[in-house]
Amino acid sequence: MFPLVLVLLGTLLALADCKRLGTGAREDFAREYSCPEARVAVTERSDLRYSAFSPPPSPGTPAPEVAADPERLAKWTSDQQEEHSALMRDLDRAVTMYQVTGCDRSPT
Repeated sequence: MFPLVLVLLGTLLALADCKRLGTGAREDFAREYSCPEARVAVTERSDLRYSAFSPPPSPGTPAPEVAADPERLAKWTSDQQEEHSALMRDLDRAVTMYQVTGCDRSPT
């Protein structure tokens, strides 16, 4: 399906069990930019949605018999798009987005 997204979701859920996501975001940023944690600002961004930053799904390949039948291919394509849309709706509801800055840096 969308293995990268599922791995990311699993990682986020695992982190939520261990520590607050804002704390993890602060620690990751501090490590990435060699910025003391006291100089890192973490702001929850309820105005941002996960789906706005998620890469589009890589197109899969339908079975040969599906690809050879235009109606079945249209159905397969529609089903793939709906699955992705449903996943993005779920992640938009479940994932909290943060903005992290510090040491005159912000991730791009």
